[in-house]
Amino acid sequence: MLNALNIGWIFVWLVGTKTTVLVGNCFQIIMSIVALALWTSTHDSYNTLASYYFARNVIMLYVGWTVAAALVTFNMVLVHFFSINKK
Repeated sequence: MLNALNIGWIFVWLVGTKTTVLVGNCFQIIMSIVALALWTSTHDSYNTLASYYFARNVIMLYVGWTVAAALVTFNMVLVHFFSINKK
């Protein structure tokens, strides 16, 4: 599901209209939630292998990226839809 959301997010941003900023932000918020659910589903308290921690850290890095991108896009929504000053 996360791959499909990423593909949809890319195609939404390729359109490049004012409405796609809002739709893209919704995609990013959903991607963040799905990625966080993936991260929590990989929890195994008995696993201490380095590959386990590497995989979980990579997923959390992706979660951090999607949250940061969603916040930046949310600011774009505020500027374009609610005419809030850019400063």
